Amino acid sequence: MERADFHLSKVTADDPMVGVFGRDQLGGFVGACQLRLDDPTGAEAALQDSARRLGAGKEKHRSVILADLSTAFVLQDDPEQACAVLHQVVDLVELTGSAAADKRRAFAAGRQLSRWRNEAFVQRCRIGCWRLPAEPLRGE
Repeated sequence: MERADFHLSKVTADDPMVGVFGRDQLGGFVGACQLRLDDPTGAEAALQDSARRLGAGKEKHRSVILADLSTAFVLQDDPEQACAVLHQVVDLVELTGSAAADKRRAFAAGRQLSRWRNEAFVQRCRIGCWRLPAEPLRGE
């Protein structure tokens, strides 16, 4: 990841790949790796930074990053924050018509809330996840 960040820091405006993938998106991968390494606090920081830096036109990537951020909050025993972020994921999935990786991650985060299933905010959150379409929208 450090090598990727180093190379991305050298990208110039005339690079043909500018805007396709950048440092703002790399943070999402850093956060996902930290989740797998059982470092939800480090993942939270990387994912929040990446989500904040992503600009317009990156809504699908942002929804994946936010779903992972929701998981980071679950792993830190903060279900209310996890649900708040997961609501944003559902809204982005509906906005973009995407139902692939971001939907799978949203469902995974929603399932991790099961130990708080009796909380009203978790029930609302899980209902939001289940209202997502079963099939991809807009020809994905």
